[in-house]
Amino acid sequence: MKRISTLALALAVVVMAVGCGGTDPTKKNTVKGEGGKKLTLSPPMGTSIHQGETKDINVKVTSEKVTDPIEVTISDLPEGVSAKDSSKKLEKGETQTTFTLEAKEDAKLEKGHKAKVTAKGGGMTAGPEEFTVSVTEKKK
Repeated sequence: MKRISTLALALAVVVMAVGCGGTDPTKKNTVKGEGGKKLTLSPPMGTSIHQGETKDINVKVTSEKVTDPIEVTISDLPEGVSAKDSSKKLEKGETQTTFTLEAKEDAKLEKGHKAKVTAKGGGMTAGPEEFTVSVTEKKK
C-alpha cells in the first residue's frame, strides 16, 4: 500500500511539473553580450487552437543596451498550422509582439506539439524556447 502511495505522489509531482500543456510563464532565456548588453526572451503560454480557427499568442522580449531592432521568429508549428508572419521586428523600447496562428480546416489533430520561438538582436540570440500548441477538432 505504501508503494502505491509513493507512486501516486511521484505521478502527481510529474503532472504538476509538466502542467496541462502550457509553458511556464516564468521561464525566460537570457543571454548577455559585450558592453553589458542583455536580451531576455519569455516564450508564450501553451495554447490550443481549433481546426479552421485563428488565435493570437504574445511573445515578450526585453533588452538592455540593445539599440538594433530585435527579430522574433516562430517555427516548428504543428502540421496545418501557420503564423501569418513567422518573423517580426521589435524596435528599441518595444517589449512584446503578437503572432496570429492560423489552423487549416484539415489541420492535423495534435496535443502538446512543441513549437519554438527565438529572438535575435544586438549580436545575440535568445532561444529557441519551446511552447506547446494543441490542435483540436473544429467547432461544430
